[in-house]
Amino acid sequence: KYNERWLRHVRTCELFKKHITKDKGFKFNVLDIGGGYSQFACMLKKTVSIKKIATVDYMEQLFFSYYFIKKNFPNAKINSLKEILETEIIDEKFIQKYDFLLIPIECFKNIKSGLFNVICNFSSLGEMPREAFNGYKNSSVFKKAKYLFTINRLDSWPTYKNSLTILD
Repeated sequence: KYNERWLRHVRTCELFKKHITKDKGFKFNVLDIGGGYSQFACMLKKTVSIKKIATVDYMEQLFFSYYFIKKNFPNAKINSLKEILETEIIDEKFIQKYDFLLIPIECFKNIKSGLFNVICNFSSLGEMPREAFNGYKNSSVFKKAKYLFTINRLDSWPTYKNSLTILD
């Protein structure tokens, strides 16, 4: 039930509360890129008043995410993967129906810009190929967010051969 990743997310939630939630009256819509099975999303939802939280990851991870969220929030409204794959535009009307959103990486391009005002990423921006990294970084979803809350490596080398650094 508790592991090293869980412990890191405890710390990360505390940093989020300290640095992001100081913006009083701000309504948080959080998008976690590379959020895995939504462990951070669940922990954040339990500790911070946020409107919506979405996890973007591979489809396989999102199957686990659905299960994990339901174990932690049995009454939560979560979109089905079938539904989101059939949705052309992920807009305000779509996200209002859910407490948690699961978005496969191939559907990221369907997110209307301005929906998510906090973008989170922990490690995976430094792990992905440069093309994928640039796709996220240069997207209007990323650029229109008020906050980028990230913990990443200073340099991906030598573990990853993508030449990405925290300066990217």
